[in-house]
Amino acid sequence: MDAGFTTDQAERYFTGFDHAIFTPTSSRRVLGVMNDLKKHLTFFMSDYYEEPLSFKEITRRINKTPYRIPGYKMCYPIEAFLERIDMVNKDSL
Repeated sequence: MDAGFTTDQAERYFTGFDHAIFTPTSSRRVLGVMNDLKKHLTFFMSDYYEEPLSFKEITRRINKTPYRIPGYKMCYPIEAFLERIDMVNKDSL
């Protein structure tokens, strides 16, 4: 919501998500993205800024961090989520 999405958009996107699926991967690219994200989170939660950043600020910064997921172009998480919401909205019409 802090990123500008409405409650309705989020609810439509998450409709049908009953559970999360965790599965192993041997993709070095996927593992690299995950490790990079972990390092960002660890840094943002550290006392580098004298006081750790708030969850809201950490989320804002992560959403604006560019990533390139294997098989996809470089994107920002916030933009990728917006594209997914648009796909869900088109499917529900």
